[in-house]
Amino acid sequence: MKHFYMGAVNKKTNEYVFPLHALKTDDYKCPICETDIIFKSGKKRRKHYSHKSKSNCSYYDNPSESEIHKDGKRLIKKMLDDKEKLMIWRNCKCCGDDVEVLTLINYTDKMVCREEFTFKHNSNKRIADVVLLDDDNINFIFEIFKTHRTDEINRPTDKWCEINADDLIINTMEETNRNECGEIEIECVRDILCCECENKHKIKYEVKQKKEREQKLIDDEVKRIQRDKDRKMWEEWEENNRYKYDKSFKRIISI
Repeated sequence: MKHFYMGAVNKKTNEYVFPLHALKTDDYKCPICETDIIFKSGKKRRKHYSHKSKSNCSYYDNPSESEIHKDGKRLIKKMLDDKEKLMIWRNCKCCGDDVEVLTLINYTDKMVCREEFTFKHNSNKRIADVVLLDDDNINFIFEIFKTHRTDEINRPTDKWCEINADDLIINTMEETNRNECGEIEIECVRDILCCECENKHKIKYEVKQKKEREQKLIDDEVKRIQRDKDRKMWEEWEENNRYKYDKSFKRIISI
């Protein structure tokens, strides 16, 4: 049976504890059904929690999207509260080869972490999943997603990252995202281009715009020629019909 790396509540401290940080000497309960659970830590399988037999709760076997999203936020907050060294990196979404380090969190004594933080951007109220504040100023924003991504226009251009909740939880619990320097490497999945690809796209866009302007000039000229042709035909028709009308009118007068 598959088990997810969801956390549990320490019955003594009431603290939410992920399986990686759990101890066999402590007792834990499920945060959803509040029943006692089993903490498993062996040589063959990674640390994880599970319900006792005959439980109808699916928190550790099949958690919902909102529960996974919430655990992702809890995990990032714990990293920041523990002042873990975090390296945020991303691949270019165009070429896929260039790796760029966005930021390496350097903590100060005035830094605090907040969940569901309300702030203003472009004169609109926004709510961030997790923020790192430095003397009440936003140092960095962490957006966690399970399915729905954050719209780029709703966040500042540079001081935020988008993190896949599943990857964050699995890689952290399995300890595959900590490098030789002790830093926890976290991938930002925002759709951003590297400088080289951005320049290429800019050039392509400018070429496309130029072609569209040239085509518009051609189309306008074709329309002008057609208008002139239509006007000339109308003038010729009008002139011919005026002549016929004048002859008919003179004939009527003579009678």
